[in-house]
Amino acid sequence: MKRFPALSATVCILIIAGMMSCREHVVQTVYVEDFPETADLAEEEYELGGDLLNPEEMFVLGDRLVVLQRRAERLFHVYHLPDLSFMYGTGMRGHSANEFIEIENATIQPQNDSTFTLLDNYMLKTVVIHRDGETKVISADMAFKILPVNGFVNCGDGMCVSFADRATGETGNKELRYAIRGGEEQKFSPYPILDGENLDGDMRCQRYYKNLAYDSKSRTLMSFYCFFGYIRLYRQHNGFELTREIHVDDGKEKSQQSRYGTTCSGRNGVYVSSRSRDIQLWSWEGQPLALYHIDSPFRFFTVDEKHNRIYIIRQSRENILSAYDLPSTHRL
Repeated sequence: MKRFPALSATVCILIIAGMMSCREHVVQTVYVEDFPETADLAEEEYELGGDLLNPEEMFVLGDRLVVLQRRAERLFHVYHLPDLSFMYGTGMRGHSANEFIEIENATIQPQNDSTFTLLDNYMLKTVVIHRDGETKVISADMAFKILPVNGFVNCGDGMCVSFADRATGETGNKELRYAIRGGEEQKFSPYPILDGENLDGDMRCQRYYKNLAYDSKSRTLMSFYCFFGYIRLYRQHNGFELTREIHVDDGKEKSQQSRYGTTCSGRNGVYVSSRSRDIQLWSWEGQPLALYHIDSPFRFFTVDEKHNRIYIIRQSRENILSAYDLPSTHRL
């Protein structure tokens, strides 16, 4: 009986592993024209206290709604949910440990009922707003050595993802980058070839602008392109792997109007503003779930999944917040 050396089993395993690693990576391409459910949401107005003269972003911390005003003396105006009564203003501009230099746009991400992260200049800060209104920065780490121009998201454990180059796609063949606590940056994801909308003037420099959303449970990164009906979905595993690209045709005339705006991550999906008048809901698997029509244009919104409401604030309407109840059939 012929005996094979023990090493042969190991060699077989390595051969099989090599064959598996050589398999071509397949990216699924999906075309979406309709959403399973649509709804026209009815507005309910609330007059807020706290002098909201130039409100910007909003986010939910447990039973509190927090509104950011970069130009106000107190940066964060906090309201109780669901009655939206004013609680306090907190957070100051400055260079001390618990102050903020320059909070970057669309970088705030709630972590739990009292804690959130944001990009302040070059630093990824973890911030807690205590029940008594005291604001503390509990950690501050370098995010990137070069400040992101667009598309930033915190993926946890010190890892951040952002746009890699100028938004025209002309400086390299990879459009995204990630780094851990300001360490060596890794670029990934080739630029897509997107046709059908001609951007003129300054908008050409924003051609590939995008807004990102991340789900830690499924380790999914989604990228919504601002000037195209186009979405990319990545799975995180030793980096980020593109698994699905989604082309969305909403049946409206193509124009230079923003297709996708800010995002709001939920428990089982991500909400994203579309054309400044709609909000789309997508699953973390890249499936369209619902489309909500809003009665008038908006820029800033957030979602309160505990009370099943969408909140919208408009800079043109001082101290007014619009609330929209989610249909019971759409609640996650």
